[in-house]
This record gives sequence, C-alpha cells and structure tokens, in this order.
Amino acid sequence: MKHIFTFLIGILFAFSLIAEEQNELIVTDNGMEMLQWDLDFIRKAQQSIEISAVYLGGTVARELLAAIEKRLSEVPTLQVYILTAPILIEKEDWAIINRLKANYPKNFHLELPTTVAVIWPDVSGIDHHAKLFVVDEKYFSTGGTNLDETACSEGTWTPKKNFNKASVLSHNLPAGMRDQDVVGKGPLAKELRKIFYKFYAIWENYNRTGKLEKDPEKFAEQNHYFEVTCQTEVERFEHSDKKRKLNPEQVRLVICGPHQQNNVITAEYIRLIQEAKEEIIIANLYFCPVEPLFKALLAAVNRGVKITVITNGVSDVAPEYTKFFCWANRIHYVPLFYGKTFHFWDAWHVAGLPVKNVSIFEYHVKDILLHKKMMMIDGKKSVIGSYNFGSRSDMGDYELILVWDSQELSNDLRKVHEKDIRHSRQIPPEDARRWYFDPVKVSLGEIQKRFHGLL
Repeated sequence: MKHIFTFLIGILFAFSLIAEEQNELIVTDNGMEMLQWDLDFIRKAQQSIEISAVYLGGTVARELLAAIEKRLSEVPTLQVYILTAPILIEKEDWAIINRLKANYPKNFHLELPTTVAVIWPDVSGIDHHAKLFVVDEKYFSTGGTNLDETACSEGTWTPKKNFNKASVLSHNLPAGMRDQDVVGKGPLAKELRKIFYKFYAIWENYNRTGKLEKDPEKFAEQNHYFEVTCQTEVERFEHSDKKRKLNPEQVRLVICGPHQQNNVITAEYIRLIQEAKEEIIIANLYFCPVEPLFKALLAAVNRGVKITVITNGVSDVAPEYTKFFCWANRIHYVPLFYGKTFHFWDAWHVAGLPVKNVSIFEYHVKDILLHKKMMMIDGKKSVIGSYNFGSRSDMGDYELILVWDSQELSNDLRKVHEKDIRHSRQIPPEDARRWYFDPVKVSLGEIQKRFHGLL
C-alpha cells in the first residue's frame, strides 16, 4: 500500500511539472488591449521588467513610465530595462525618464538603438524591430505593436489626432493603427527575456563603441541577464477565459537579424506556406514579399490553396503614409490572382483567364494603418510577430515571431481576422489588372519596391 501511495504521489508530481511547462497564450484584438495587459503586469512586478518597444512615446509612454515609477517606489529591488528608439519620445516623456534615472540609478536602465545605414546590396538600414515585454520571467507580450498612442489604439474607428506632439515625425503618423499581439505566461517568458538581454547588449555595445556586433550570440555570456527568484501573480490573467494552454512543442520563438546569411524567419514562412494544403491567411502592413517568399505563395495558389490577404492601399480614407509603399503592394495582386507574372502586352489575354482561389482586401478605416504581421495556415498553424512582408525585415532588421500549432488559439485569431475583413475593402481582379498594366503605376510600384528597405 505504501508503494502504491508513493507511486501515485510521483505521478501527481510528474503531472504538475508538465503543467508548469505549458505556455498559456491570449490572442489580442488590438494594440490597446495589449497595452492594458502590460500595465497589469507592471503593477504586479516583483523583480524585473524588460521592454523592447521599438517606438515609445506620448501618452502611452507616460502611462507606462508612471506605472514603472510607482512600482519602483513600492519594490526598491525591482530592475527595469528598456530598449527603444528615441524618435517618438517627447519632452514630457524625457522628464519622467530623467527623473527615474536620477532617483533609481541602479534600477532603471535605458538604451537607445539607432538605424545603422546599409548601402549594399540595397539601400537600407539595420534597426532593432523586435517587440517584446516581460515581467518576472513569467508574463509576457510580443507581436507588432509599438508603445505609442497611435499604435496602441483599437483600430476600427478613428480617434482624434494629437497635434501637440514634439516629434516632427509624429505629425505624419496616422490617427491610429490596427495591430495584433500575443500575451502569455510560461517558459516562453524566459526565452524572450534571454533574447532581450542579448539585444540590449548589442545596442549598449554599439552606443559605446560605434561598432555593430551583429550576432546576438556574441553577447550570450556578457549581458545583464540575472536569475529571477520571485514571481508575481496577475489575477486577471489567471482567471481569463481567453487563455489557451499549449505544450512546449506546440509553440516556438524564431529570431532573425542581419547576422544571418539566410534569414530564418523568411525560411520559416516559406516552410509553412509550402506545407499549406487548404488555406493561407495573411494580414500584413506590407505585401511586398522577397522573391523566394512570393514564389512560395504563387506555388501554393497554383496547387489550389485558398489565399486571403489583407494589407494597405491608397484610398480617400487611407493614411498619407500608404502612398509611399502601397503601389509596391499592388503590383503583387495580379500575379497572386492568376498564379504568375505577366508582361504589358498580356493585358487583354489576362482579362480572359480564370481567377485563382484568392481574395485580396485593403484595410478601409479613415486614417487607420493596418500594422499587423500575421499568417494562418490551414486554420491551425499561425504566426504573429514583428516581421513585415518586405525586404527590410528579410535583410536588415532584428525581428521576432511566435509560431504555434493549435486549433483553439488559431480559432481566436480567425475571429479577429473576420472582424478585420468587415473593416476592409475587397479588391476586384479588374482593379488589380488596371493597376498592374498601367506603366506609370507599375513603375512607381517597382521604384517603391526597390527602395523598400528605407521604410
């Protein structure tokens, strides 16, 4: 009897270890929702906060920094590390940052990445583009949303634009963005935290030496990472009916950057597209994929896979910014509709060809930019992250994606996608043909594609 009891205890302990290893993920509807989760996590932080924001500024920055300042006053041992570009940081934001540096010099740490110019093989730059947020190596968020008031919006209606910003760039931003992230809890938090400190070390070293050591692994043993010994409990997350449990083998993190000869995120997208049997759904800021990725999409459509794309276009409601890249998007529509590229003299012939199982949409909410980076394969395998369908993400920037294999979590993603469809305008093949065979528009698209690395 004693042995049976011991055996049962062992089984229960083993199951508890398995449960601890699971990740619990929530697909967010928009950037505003992600921000509220981040604030909840900050308010319960016990030992560490790591933020890779790419852009941070305005009212969102002040709300986050105020929450951090309050938590530092409550937990004097708390360590905060922030990695963000200075472009959108306003005068009021700097006032809080400088106060935090003065009052908590051993606890509050900020590093400012910058663009490193690249002139070959294309005119481009290297930026830190990965977005992630971790608290106590337990809770996290990651995806496409930047931490400024334009990005952290609902994205299905037009908010009042703030014209009192200090940054010149901010005056040219849209009123809001439609974005998407994942928030969660579990082993992924440790992976994200470790890569954060490698990224932080890259830019800390660059700002000190002026030399970009591109490979994060060069800083694997020389960074600010430290073990977490106490963790928080966020009740709202723990009791959320939106969270989905995934075993470690169901979800993984993929990182790319300029240190890679062959971009591993691009390769991952191609692998997933090649595996698709029934359906591919893409929602992305850009639809200007590098050639190997676009060829994989054409091969998929030619073997009968249904493809749905939501991206940005020029219209009477689109943000001004779309004029700088949308024609590079639009020159890819006809090849996707018909499964191949064409010459100018094929215009009449193409009009009589059958359209493949393809639907293309452009987001259509006044002054709202679709900023997502999402893909779903066969309703089960999905991607959310920072990687754009453009040359910059493939050849220059540090990027991060989560890839999962979960019907339940992908169903949540599909519900948000269906909402996006309702706020989009479907592009008829005849419109796509008119643009594709217009010498002026296609030339503009090719120019935008050529200099896509500057976006």
